[in-house]
Amino acid sequence: MAHEDRPVLALTPGDPGGVGPEIVAAALADSALAREVRLVLVDRAGDGPHPPRPTARGGQASLEAFEEAIRLACEGAVDGIVTGPVDKRSLALAGSPFPGHTALLRERTGNPRLRMMMAAPLETTRWSACATPDLE
Repeated sequence: MAHEDRPVLALTPGDPGGVGPEIVAAALADSALAREVRLVLVDRAGDGPHPPRPTARGGQASLEAFEEAIRLACEGAVDGIVTGPVDKRSLALAGSPFPGHTALLRERTGNPRLRMMMAAPLETTRWSACATPDLE
């Protein structure tokens, strides 16, 4: 572990035109989370607004931030990486040969067995197909 008292996690916002920056802001403001982990923000979005749609600039920013987070993890400066969502269309517009974070991480680490994990509070509502009202 990079620090004995709590894990240190690189946090990337993902696509700057998506919901990732809002999620990152909430995570950084969460005092309960701060007691459990130390978050290191890795952001390459730069100044200025990003439109709420896929762009090459947004894809490039998310790629650069994720590459930096990978470097930090491989050097042992952080214990793990947490990423905001990326828009695969933005990555393609930026010229990335990778469809998303997981494929890029597999390539950079040389670990073909690497997998993505999602963690979030989950709230679901179940509906019976038989009890669903006719929506016509």
